[in-house]
Amino acid sequence: MKLLREKYGSGHIILADDNPTLNPDWFEKLLIAIRREVPGMKWSCWARVNEINKDILEEMARSGCTHLHYGLESASDNVLDRINKNFTFDKAMEIIRHSVKYMNVAVNLIWGFPFETWKDFSLTCMAAGTIAKLKAIVSVFLLAPLPQSPLFDEYGKQIILHDTIIPSFGRAAMTGFLALEKDPMGPLALIRRYPEMFPIFYCYPTQSLEKKASTIDKLLSTHP
Repeated sequence: MKLLREKYGSGHIILADDNPTLNPDWFEKLLIAIRREVPGMKWSCWARVNEINKDILEEMARSGCTHLHYGLESASDNVLDRINKNFTFDKAMEIIRHSVKYMNVAVNLIWGFPFETWKDFSLTCMAAGTIAKLKAIVSVFLLAPLPQSPLFDEYGKQIILHDTIIPSFGRAAMTGFLALEKDPMGPLALIRRYPEMFPIFYCYPTQSLEKKASTIDKLLSTHP
């Protein structure tokens, strides 16, 4: 951070670590070093809600953290338990409410788990609105079947390619690919042949898939 400031004039650094708070002792030393070596430097990072508390938030803010990202994933305790998040939705909301008092907060939510019921999905949709009212940035993503993940190990053979429910940033590409569908060496053929290389174009089968996709589209159009 010191090098980036002195050599390139950087005033804001993103700590590209999925979980820098995993080791509390190491993280505390990092915060002390930031205040000592690069006072006034602004930075942002990811964190897990079950590893954050009010004291840590205060120290992070005092050390220059201005943006904090959480992967909440779901507002259903059933889903959170199934994917081993080790926290409840109520606990997550408690931490998010504390966090927005100290810094800008972004929260990621995911839908489309293979075991996700309509009730689970509805709870997540409602949570998006609740979190947005706290002035946090909320992003809602369709779950991508990532190879080597526990979910993929269990459900990977069931993934489906569906051009109507893939994430919005992939739809334009898919529209173009469909025009080349008859080309045996075209992009769509490659996507179908190597799903593990192109997981963003796939999803898991989940209860009421089409209805969920339509609901998400409406939600995003109402609250972009």
